[in-house]
Amino acid sequence: MLFLYVENHVKKCVNGLIKKYGTSNMIDIVYTNKNLCIWFCELTEDVNGYYKYFSPRKQIMVINENLTRHGKQCALFHEYGHCLLKHKGKTFSNSNSGVYTKEEYEADMVSAYMFIIHNHIDNERINEIVLPPRVMYLVSKFLNKY
Repeated sequence: MLFLYVENHVKKCVNGLIKKYGTSNMIDIVYTNKNLCIWFCELTEDVNGYYKYFSPRKQIMVINENLTRHGKQCALFHEYGHCLLKHKGKTFSNSNSGVYTKEEYEADMVSAYMFIIHNHIDNERINEIVLPPRVMYLVSKFLNKY
């Protein structure tokens, strides 16, 4: 039941961005947020990225530059999910060893949905990509709806 509620909320938010900006290029949409500073730098192997909210006018995202192209996209979309869903109060780290909270699950949902749209993924193309297991699971769940 939680999946359906979060799935519908995520779809509504992301589809609203597509309508607002007139594009399904998710990377372009992420970079339109003027209050969000995005850095790519070397992080430890188990950290894909992190997001920190300071104020409505100042947030930062850091993405591990050592990830694959699809890995960077997933991390970028995941961290943007925290921003989109207005997660505040603490630093959110996209880590393989971190605690899997409600906020991390929601950010993974945003990442999966944005990834599908940005890369035009369907049930036939799903086998062409390699993603973190928890994101791949959510991508598959979204695709099974279509």
